[in-house]
Amino acid sequence: MTAIDLTSYVEDYETAETRAHKHALDIAYIWSKLRTVVEQLSSQSPVGTLSLPAINLLSLLED
Repeated sequence: MTAIDLTSYVEDYETAETRAHKHALDIAYIWSKLRTVVEQLSSQSPVGTLSLPAINLLSLLED
């Protein structure tokens, strides 16, 4: 089976809106992983569990 390289096709049709959506998804993914790490590390704390708020993806995309 041959691999098909679609990078040039994707780059030709990428717009500012699609880039914004990709960046918003990246931010949301990284934030969710960070939330998980913070909650796991703080779960054994004598002070209590810390929690970071969730991100609203639509608010990241608003102009």
